[in-house]
Order: sequence, then structure tokens, then C-alpha cells
Amino acid sequence: MKSKKIYLAVDLGAESGRVLAGEWDGLALNLRVLHSFPNGPVDLNGSIHWNLVGIYNEILTGLAMAQAEYGSSLESIGVDSWGLDYGHLDRNGFLLGMPFHYRDERTHPMVELVHQRVNREECFARTGIQPLFINTLFQLMAEKESAHTCMEHSDQMLFTPDLINFWLTGEKGNEITMASTSQMLNQETRNWDFEFLKDLGIPTDFLGQLWEPGHLVGMVHGKAKDKIQCENLPVYTVGSHDTASAVAGVPASSDGDFAYLSSGTWSLMGVENDRALCDPQSLDYGFTNEFGVDGSIRYLKNISGLWIVQECRREWQAMGEDFDYDQLTHMAREATPFIASIDVDDPVFQAWEICPAKSNNNARHRVSPSPVVKMKPFEPPWRGLP
Repeated sequence: MKSKKIYLAVDLGAESGRVLAGEWDGLALNLRVLHSFPNGPVDLNGSIHWNLVGIYNEILTGLAMAQAEYGSSLESIGVDSWGLDYGHLDRNGFLLGMPFHYRDERTHPMVELVHQRVNREECFARTGIQPLFINTLFQLMAEKESAHTCMEHSDQMLFTPDLINFWLTGEKGNEITMASTSQMLNQETRNWDFEFLKDLGIPTDFLGQLWEPGHLVGMVHGKAKDKIQCENLPVYTVGSHDTASAVAGVPASSDGDFAYLSSGTWSLMGVENDRALCDPQSLDYGFTNEFGVDGSIRYLKNISGLWIVQECRREWQAMGEDFDYDQLTHMAREATPFIASIDVDDPVFQAWEICPAKSNNNARHRVSPSPVVKMKPFEPPWRGLP
């Protein structure tokens, strides 16, 4: 095993997280999942949040398992996650509150409010990002409008992978592919759009240095080092928005044209460009321009992915029926096809706590009574996946 180099990846999704080992022998890369754990929103006093401290503890468990198995063969750690969400740190580096989940409803009125101050077309021309209510920009606007104390006392805002990197190393910074999802970066300067944010009245003093993928964040230190029991283990930025890393891993030649479909809670379909397309037509068609690895632009469209399926599964788990995805796929395959269809872009499906009943209520073009068994309400969203 010592002849191999081992690169550790922490991959955080909206439904689950995992710690993987990439075993490189000089010829081929073999991936092994060392530790996986569930993830999901936490309801706290009517708002939904992430239990990021619990996630971090699971990460430490996985990294300790890697250290025990591979020892001195470990080369580095990289962290990626879903986009948009963040936490505030005070001047002593303590986390202020529990980070909000991007689907929390506090952001819903903020899209219109932002566009009253800076019109929709200018927002897109500057940032290149599709104006979705889940964006970091609208989350911060909601904090500002509610005089949220976390923002008032924030010394630095860090996105989810940046927080994990900080807890591992003590070093603060924002990886740029993740920051680009926020709708707060300028496409021309590849920096925070301070003028734009000032026009919106959003503070900028907690916005930190931007790091490209491949930046050495620092060495694992302190309590994290003790828990993992490692020595001289570096942490590097990767394409820390999970889609950025996924697209970088597409097995296509760098000089060839290709399209990709990255499927998870969201499905994202697009291409890699060398420049952003911030024209009105791209805005009207719902495309977005996110920064990729090696200076590329991920020109893509956000599509409803597994979210509805995941929420149905979570509801059934709460009722004591724990189906895995193989079982659900089999149930959908056995169901009578196309007895109904649903509009997966209906706003009712954007909120947290989607239940199978909502799928039934949204069903249309029925040729039989409303589905009542589990395989039938599951079948329309499953077949609707791109």
C-alpha cells in the first residue's frame, strides 16, 4: 500500500456525505468510499438549517478511518459540497448560529426586493447567475432586512467547504467556484462585485480572499489533528462546488466539445465555455454562468433532480418504511406508466417537507383515480428525471 499515493475527498451532498480515498498507483485511480453518513435539513423554530457541526464530526470520523488504514501514504484532503450556503464567524473564529438551508422560506420575497433596487437584467449582466430565490445574494438580503444578529457580528462569511477547511486548518478564505454560485461575483473581474452589493445595501466587510482550486489552505492542526491522529496532512481547495469537481472529472478531451448532465438533488445540464454568456436571451432561458476549474465557465441550466424523490423517501422513513433506492426504482418500474404527470417546477415542490400527497395533488392528465400506493406517486417524478 505504501507504493500508492492516497488522496482523500470529502464529498457533501444535500442528502448524504461521504469520505473517499483515491488510490493512485501511477497508472490508474481507484476510488473507495471509507465512510458515509446521512444529511438533511433540521427544523428549528420554524426555520430550516444544516447541522454543520454534526457533519464536521462525521468528516473527522471518516478521516480518522483513512489515517488508520493508509497512514503515511496519505497525500492531501479536498472538500466539496452543495452550493450557496454559508456560515458567519465572529472575530475569534466561532460559528455564529446554525447555517440556514437554502430552501428556507425567508428568501422568497427577496428576489423582488433586489430587483427593485437593481433591475433583473443588470444583475445578470454583472454576475451571470440565474436569479433563483435560493442564491446566497437573497439569503444575505433576508438577513439584512431582518437585522439578523449573525450578520451584525460577522467577521467573515465562509461557504460550507470553506468552513470545513477552516475547522481543519485554522485558515480562512473563499474558494472561487463555490463563491461564484452566490450571485455576488463580477464576471469581468472574477472578484466580489462590491459596487453591486453596495447598491443593494449588503455589507461587504465579511467577504474574504478568493482562492482558486488547487490552493494550499494549510495543514490539519489542533483538535482535528488529534482526532485524526495525522502528521503533516495538507488541505487543498478543489472545485469546492460539487458540480465544478464533477465537470472537471468528465472523461472528455479538453479540446473537444461536450455537454454534461450532473444528477443529484439538482440536475445540472450544460457545457464548458471559456467566457460567460450574460446576454438577455441566456437570462430569459434560465441559464447561469458558474466558475469552473482552470478558469472555465460552466454554462448550465438548473433542473429539478432527485429532490422530490428524496423528500418522498424521507416522508416514508418517518412513517417507519425505509425503502432504499434500488427498491424504489423497482417499484417505479413495476407501476403502470404515465397514469399521471406532475409539474416538477411547480413552486410547491421547491419548499421543504414535500410529501407524497403533494405529488398526488399536483398530478394532472390522470387516466385513472389518484395514485394511492407508494409505487404510483413515486413513478411520475422518477420518470421525469432527465
